[in-house]
Amino acid sequence: MPAGLWGAMVVTLSLLPGETAGRLGVLNVPHADKIAHLGVYLILAVLMLHGFARMRAATRKQDLVITVMTGMALGLVLEGMQHLVGAERHFEVLDIIANFIGTLSGSAMFNVLLKRKYHGS
Repeated sequence: MPAGLWGAMVVTLSLLPGETAGRLGVLNVPHADKIAHLGVYLILAVLMLHGFARMRAATRKQDLVITVMTGMALGLVLEGMQHLVGAERHFEVLDIIANFIGTLSGSAMFNVLLKRKYHGS
């Protein structure tokens, strides 16, 4: 459920008009939008894997693959839709790369935390 709600928020924010999305950035940090992409997809990956882990004692490699593929597909589709729905935003390869890095980072972080939980260290 949390991953689904977070995913819905990602879709909504990704399809906001460019002017509205630009006002959401409160930080005056270079490439803040790329950092935001990374963070949003990192959280999405953690929430997805947490949901999978709640169904089983430990996360399987298949869950990691599903999470990474879902994050990549969602990021790619939403980036393409921004231009198609007339949201005054543009398809950016760097956004897709940030989404991918966020998804991989969240997956790796969750995997490390899960191993610590079940195997100590």
